[in-house]
Amino acid sequence: IWQRPERKPIIPVGGPGTADSAMVYSWGSGIVELTDGYWGSLYAAFTSLHNQPGKGEHSRAIQWARWRPHRLCGVETEVEGRFTIPTIKRTSDKLRLNYRCRPGGWIKMEVLRNIPSRIHPDVDPVAGMTFEESDVMSGESLDHVVTWNGNSDLSGVGEMLAIRVRLFQAKIFAYHV
Repeated sequence: IWQRPERKPIIPVGGPGTADSAMVYSWGSGIVELTDGYWGSLYAAFTSLHNQPGKGEHSRAIQWARWRPHRLCGVETEVEGRFTIPTIKRTSDKLRLNYRCRPGGWIKMEVLRNIPSRIHPDVDPVAGMTFEESDVMSGESLDHVVTWNGNSDLSGVGEMLAIRVRLFQAKIFAYHV
């Protein structure tokens, strides 16, 4: 399940001289997993706009828009940013992250025990799972196990938890816990 809160295109038009230089139109075929592991969606590519007078026939091609798994959208920072994932039910003993950092970028996380639906900034994190103890994530991964001083086990935290995130020049696409 995903939502697109910003109205930015997820299939941008191509550059001059390309088959999709003027507009793209999704076929509404949905997103499928391709044989190479990428996700894809068919779209029609056009070299002229649908309402462009005097152009006559559109040059049209059918193409695949492709994404790495779970990377249609994400939370991104140009500088240092912070956010909190509100209390959720834990379904795994590990926190997994799909992310990408620019050179010099990083991500740190800390875990909070089950707290009321309103998150207060002064709530203390779980001992051993603070920002200071978070092993810094950099580079890129589709399925990275988050650790704190080498420890990834969340079983002692309880069934419900919240997660605070700090990131710098990074983008988080998805998480699983």
